[in-house]
Amino acid sequence: MTAPLPWARQPGPSTWGTGPTGGTAPQPLDGPPQVSTLPLALGGLGLVLFPFLGGLLLGLPALILGLRRRRRAQRAGRRDGRSTAGAVLGGIALAATVAFTAYVATSPAFRDYLSCVQDADSDQEVSRCEAALRERVSGG
Repeated sequence: MTAPLPWARQPGPSTWGTGPTGGTAPQPLDGPPQVSTLPLALGGLGLVLFPFLGGLLLGLPALILGLRRRRRAQRAGRRDGRSTAGAVLGGIALAATVAFTAYVATSPAFRDYLSCVQDADSDQEVSRCEAALRERVSGG
């Protein structure tokens, strides 16, 4: 018969608060349940494909919540890799959004589109501006 693994859950009464060797197990952080930052960050990175809102709407909360959760874990004497990953990925999503926005805003094709729309007198001319931008961006 083999001895049970020290980290495996043992049958019987709850042992929360004491570890398998008699030490103290990590206690849950105080406060209401927290939103996990990792899904927010991954969603923010995925939505960088929809750049203007994706990184901001999900990346910024992931960064803020991840940093707050990480600080709470450090005060409790624990390490929380998920909150660190969420904060890092949220920051990456924000940085990618800012970089993409700056790239689009400074591109010659976008400047030409803006001047075309400002000079347009009708919806039909605006549609022509949009078609010209699509053609220029797609390389056609």
